[in-house]
Amino acid sequence: MSKQEIYRILDAAINRGREALRVVEDAARFIDDNEALASALKETRRQFTETADKLDRRERLLARDATGDVGAPFEEDGEDQPATLADVLSANFARLQESARSLEEFSKLVAPQLAREWEKIRYEAYALEKSTLEAAVRRENAEQETLERSAPDAAEHNDNAEQEAPERSSSAPNEADEQRQKGAAPSFFPFERSEELTPCDVLRGKLNRSSFAVCVDRPLTDSDAETLFNANVGMFQLCYDPNDPSASPNTILFLDQYRRAFSDESNAARRPLLLTRDFTVWADDLDGGVLHQGNWQEVRAQLGENRVLGVAVSNLADALRAFQAGKEGIVDFIEAGPVFDRTGSGTATGTAFLRAILEAVDGVPPIPVFAFGGITSENCVDVFDSGVERFCVGASIMDAQDKRFAAMQFASLF
Repeated sequence: MSKQEIYRILDAAINRGREALRVVEDAARFIDDNEALASALKETRRQFTETADKLDRRERLLARDATGDVGAPFEEDGEDQPATLADVLSANFARLQESARSLEEFSKLVAPQLAREWEKIRYEAYALEKSTLEAAVRRENAEQETLERSAPDAAEHNDNAEQEAPERSSSAPNEADEQRQKGAAPSFFPFERSEELTPCDVLRGKLNRSSFAVCVDRPLTDSDAETLFNANVGMFQLCYDPNDPSASPNTILFLDQYRRAFSDESNAARRPLLLTRDFTVWADDLDGGVLHQGNWQEVRAQLGENRVLGVAVSNLADALRAFQAGKEGIVDFIEAGPVFDRTGSGTATGTAFLRAILEAVDGVPPIPVFAFGGITSENCVDVFDSGVERFCVGASIMDAQDKRFAAMQFASLF
């Protein structure tokens, strides 16, 4: 077994574990509003990330071959079946524990000092799974009781509930009853109640799943546009150059191509976000925009609640101000940079700026952070080394003869 093969295994296991941790942390944070549990999961994610960063990131990225993964195209039976929250949590804790075990064993071959750390994380995951699933089951039991009590034969269901109550966890009925008496919804609900998601919830969910954005600053053929739509790009951004009188028609052309590609309802689920990088170009069906200059609160008021707003920052003070605005629901993500100087303007912030942003928030920003400016498939490794793992790409894809291949190169990094 070569060193590259070992790092390929470690890289895949790290990605799998971090994805699983994000799922369960988001459930505790956004569904349950459970501060204690969310904090414990956040701390585990921090430990996981710190330990992963001790493995050479450059070696991991060089070994990565997502398009050549023989296991990637296959899905497990039942993956598309409806699931409750408990099912989703169980599956992701299993992924986390399997990931930690694989990391523990294969780290011994290249970084044996880390094996013990992965073992600790694995046992921490077992303990967190128990408390998290108990909360999910309590919620589901309470939801079922509420449904039964609202049915026409409520009296019969109440009798059954009283008979079944002793078989449940002794704390579950009391906690659920207390919450009902206070008028609060019981903790946790099944994921299939998707009708409660607002349009902005859907957009922010897509934003959180977006690893990289493509900035469109020139006309594309229908064929090139279609290949990019099929290249796992999470977000497109329309760029407008006021010095180029043809820029506005170019972006409108792309908007028309985008509308045609995703007009069918069957394509709605895979529809990437479409934003503008300059609000002089606007269309009602855009998902939002990225503001480089201007008053964030005024733009948020103009956008309304059902669109996303990103802001570009190039200094630490603005980044911290944006994080605070994110907590207040004004800003949804930031773009930090320009990181690299490809134009000779001398305005590059460098990756030190990215590190400073993350250090200021102990490595866990409250909203997504994208790096932008001069990013290529070669220097993106330096972006990853800084701790920022999302970025916006422009010329590296727009200048490529094979735009799909260029986009898939970036997509394979995540």
